[in-house]
Amino acid sequence: MVCHRSLGVMDANFLCQTIGVIKLPAPLCISEDTKIQEALGRLGEARIGCLLVVAPDGKVSGIFSERDCLLKVVPHFDQMRSEPISSVMTRDPVTQSVDCTIGFALTLMSEGGFRHIPVVDEAGYPISLLSVKEVMDFIVGRFIDDALAYNPEVEDPLRLTE
Repeated sequence: MVCHRSLGVMDANFLCQTIGVIKLPAPLCISEDTKIQEALGRLGEARIGCLLVVAPDGKVSGIFSERDCLLKVVPHFDQMRSEPISSVMTRDPVTQSVDCTIGFALTLMSEGGFRHIPVVDEAGYPISLLSVKEVMDFIVGRFIDDALAYNPEVEDPLRLTE
């Protein structure tokens, strides 16, 4: 199992932590019938790059990201501004639970070519929206904590004793 091996740059113990250790923000959700113009306003106001789209039953049915906006909306904005977000959202996005490991989440994002993963409960209701930014902020925070806690007098295995 990979969680019992050293992986170099980031050790396996780090990558095998669940995403639940990351401070996950509450998701900003919109309904499938939200107008595109309103969705764009919500992205701008919140200064985020992705919204979760929920079906009438409250479960995640899609996401609307900056990429959706650039590729699907911008070329036809005048004609589309009053259309429902369901017409341009990414349907049935890959989702994960809070038990997903950091390493698995990063692999999904890298291989899938996306920067956001909806975090849902066992029934499919939104808990959060994990972005590569949250993962990177967590990694940098841990790196800084480790660097500040490093004591070369105690921890340098190459140090020769006198």
